[in-house]
Amino acid sequence: MLFGIRLVNVSLAELKQFPEAQAGLHRAIATMPEEVAAYKNVTAARGHLLELLS
Repeated sequence: MLFGIRLVNVSLAELKQFPEAQAGLHRAIATMPEEVAAYKNVTAARGHLLELLS
């Protein structure tokens, strides 16, 4: 069995055209456990990302 993963890059400017998606990403980053943030390598940028998504 094979599972494919399709990744799409979307700029934050483009994401802001979709308020529900923007809010969902903000919520996901804000509530992400520290261990997961470290694994995904977003710890350093986390605060700034949350500001940009507010």
